[in-house]
Amino acid sequence: MLPSLNVDPRLLHSAAAAHLQPAAQAQQAQQAPALMGNAATVTLLVDLMRLPDGSHIRLPAYPELQVQTVTLAPGERLLAAERLLLRHALVQRGELWVAARHGGRAEPVTEGQWALDDGGRAWAASEQGPVQLLVLQHLRRLPGAEPSMQEGAASAPLTLTTDYTGEPITMPDAALRVLVNRYEVLPNATLPWHLNPHQRYAYVERGQLEVQDLAGRSHVYGPGETVVEQRQTVHRGINRGAQPVSLLVFDYVPKEKRSNTVLHPAQSSSAR
Repeated sequence: MLPSLNVDPRLLHSAAAAHLQPAAQAQQAQQAPALMGNAATVTLLVDLMRLPDGSHIRLPAYPELQVQTVTLAPGERLLAAERLLLRHALVQRGELWVAARHGGRAEPVTEGQWALDDGGRAWAASEQGPVQLLVLQHLRRLPGAEPSMQEGAASAPLTLTTDYTGEPITMPDAALRVLVNRYEVLPNATLPWHLNPHQRYAYVERGQLEVQDLAGRSHVYGPGETVVEQRQTVHRGINRGAQPVSLLVFDYVPKEKRSNTVLHPAQSSSAR
């Protein structure tokens, strides 16, 4: 049984991509991540296959992930990181202005909206006040760089190249679809055993999530922390608290795919 799927009315900003049309919303609802009963609700936030210039989204096989909460002063620009491949940001507070690539009119991205690009556009806070962003970006990995699976909150740059088992972050060799969903895991709820065929991250907005796998490993993640979920390894999430756990879940799948969840055979005979 699928959870209820909502579509946030603030889905996307034109600086990143076109808004989803009702037909696309309905199709996405049919392909919602498979969860057990009413353990969680899922709200679709982003469904992107192209950059603002119309090109397909692509990443190398083994990129580096950086996650950080950034506050820009009024009028301050967010400089593109060296080795930047792809960045996207949720405006948590204030207003971000995204400039057109060839000097055209800048467009505002407001609280609750998203921006995505490859670093070719200038991002700056409004002159009227500061802006707070959750920035997730992929960088080209340096040759010979040591694997990194450090944990911690995202107030300082968090750099990751592997999941907590030591397996590298790995992207499909294909044009990508980027999906972002907000999961609300209910109090004392357990999600089913499942695996993710392609790369998935989860950013904890609120609460504590325990992640278990069938090998007996268990990690607990709290607010501001990022989970690099295992690929092709059966695992599940548990909310042992009395309040919901809120997650931003990022999936990077081949562009023809609309889901990144396969239930364990013990709980479902069909993949979703």
